[in-house]
Amino acid sequence: MVMMRNLESCSGNDALMSESDMRRTSRTLPIVLAGSDFMFSGFGSIQRYDNMFGPSNFNAEDIDDFLAMQRDWGVDGGLRTVPEERIAALRREAAQMCRAVYQHLGLADFTDEHLERAVDAAGSKDLGETDTLAVISAAQTIRDGGITVVDVVAALDETGYEAAADRVLAMTAQRLAGDYLQTSAIFDEQLRVLSLVTDPNDYAGPGTGFEPSPERQAEIDAIRQARGVEDLRAEQATAAVPLLAVAGPAAPGDGNGQGQDPREVVIGVSPAVGRDVWRCLSGLTVPEVLAELLAGLEEEGCTGRVVRFNDTVDLGRIGLAAARLAGSGIGIGLQGKGTALIHRRDLAPLANLELYSVAPAVTAELYRLLGANAARHAKGGTPDPARNPYTDEAIEARYHTTVIALMALERAWVKPGAPPEELSLDGLR
Repeated sequence: MVMMRNLESCSGNDALMSESDMRRTSRTLPIVLAGSDFMFSGFGSIQRYDNMFGPSNFNAEDIDDFLAMQRDWGVDGGLRTVPEERIAALRREAAQMCRAVYQHLGLADFTDEHLERAVDAAGSKDLGETDTLAVISAAQTIRDGGITVVDVVAALDETGYEAAADRVLAMTAQRLAGDYLQTSAIFDEQLRVLSLVTDPNDYAGPGTGFEPSPERQAEIDAIRQARGVEDLRAEQATAAVPLLAVAGPAAPGDGNGQGQDPREVVIGVSPAVGRDVWRCLSGLTVPEVLAELLAGLEEEGCTGRVVRFNDTVDLGRIGLAAARLAGSGIGIGLQGKGTALIHRRDLAPLANLELYSVAPAVTAELYRLLGANAARHAKGGTPDPARNPYTDEAIEARYHTTVIALMALERAWVKPGAPPEELSLDGLR
C-alpha cells in the first residue's frame, strides 16, 4: 500500500529484532514476498561485535545465508558473490590506499604487519594490539587542519591511486547533487541514480514487477557455496586408489546359486563403488571400510569376499543379494556413502538383521564390529549389539545434499539386469 501511493517502502529494519535465526528469517520473508524498495535500511557489513550502534538484523556473519536466500526466494537484494581472489585483491588495495592517505595527510603511520592483519581481518579482534591514542590524534589533526574529502581525493591522486580518487570525487559530486535523496533511490553500477523520478514505478499487477536481467540473475545464482554432482565427482576422485579391480563375475557357488563355505560372508557394494565413489560420508575411504569389515569377519573365523551389484542402489536389495550368494546365507550390504547392514538370505529386503543408518558418524571400530557381528550370525552365535552414534551433525542439511549428489553418482552406474561382479581383495587385508 505504501508503494501504491508512490512512497518509499523501507520495510526492513537495521536493528536486530531477535537472537533467533528462525524469527529473523520469519520476519524477513513477508517483506520479500510482499515487495519492498529496501529490505534493510542497512545491511551490517561489519562483524556484529564491532557495531557500536547495535547489531543489524543481518550482519557480516550472515552474508552467505543472505545470498542463498536471495537466490532461493527469487529476489534481488542488490548483493552478489565475489570470487575470493577478487575480494583479497580489493582488501589489499583498500588497506594500502588507507595507509597512503593517512601518511600523506600526516594522520598516522601503519606498519606492514598492521596492514597484513587488516587485509585478512574479519573484525577488530583480528588486528591485535593497536595504538588507541592514534585515533584521537588523527581526529584532532582533521579538525584543526580543516581536512575535507577534497584533501582525501588529492592525497589519493598524489600517492598514485588515480582511479580511486576519481571514484571518491564522483561519489562526492553525487552527494552534492542530492538526487539520491529522491524516493526509493539507489545507484546502479555506473553510479547513476534510479529513483521514483528517474525510474518511475510502473507496477500493474502480477507479472509486471521487477525482473532481474539474465546477467544479474546469473550473479544471483552463482553463490560460492553451491556444489553440484560434478564437484562431488571431482572430490571423490581425490581418494581414488588402484584397488577394487574386477576379479571376474560373482561366482555362483553350488547349483543353488550359493557359496559352499558355511563360514563365507559376502560383502555387497553399490554400483559406483570403485568407479566414482571412493570416500564415505564419515571421511573414511571405501577401501578402509571394506578392510575393517573383512578384519571383523576374520577375527571371528569367517571369510569374506566383495561383490559389486550393478543393478540397484537399494541397500536392502544389495544386502539380500549378497546373503543369497554367501555360503553362510549372511551378507553385508554397503553403499558408497557408508550406510551398511547385515542381511540373511531368507528375509524380506527391508527386514535386515542390523543397520548402520547414520553414515557420517560411523567409525572404523563400528565397521569392524559390523563385520564381527555378521560372522557371529553366520556361525549361529549371538552378536554384540552396536549403538548407532546419533549426533546432530549426522542429520544436518549439508549431509542431505551430499547424499543426493552421491546417489546421483550411484544411479549413473545402474544397469538393470547387469550381473554382479567380484572385486579383488588385493590391498584390503
